[in-house]
Amino acid sequence: MKGRIEITVESKDSAALLAALNKETVNNPRVSSSISAENGKLTIIIEAIDMVALRSTANSYLRYLQMAGDFESKFAEDEEK
Repeated sequence: MKGRIEITVESKDSAALLAALNKETVNNPRVSSSISAENGKLTIIIEAIDMVALRSTANSYLRYLQMAGDFESKFAEDEEK
């Protein structure tokens, strides 16, 4: 079974996210991913030949995005103090 997931997030720091996550792109026989940033949006496309590879790769990217959001929130809180 083949699968594809596209994750798009809006971020004023989409270029910085692209630079950070670009090193995490995957290209192997089971799964491939690509990342692009345009007009304040970051888009991650994941394609895999099986659902296990698709799910695990998507989960990794979602954790990276969550971590970036957590850092952004923490720094915004610190700036307000």
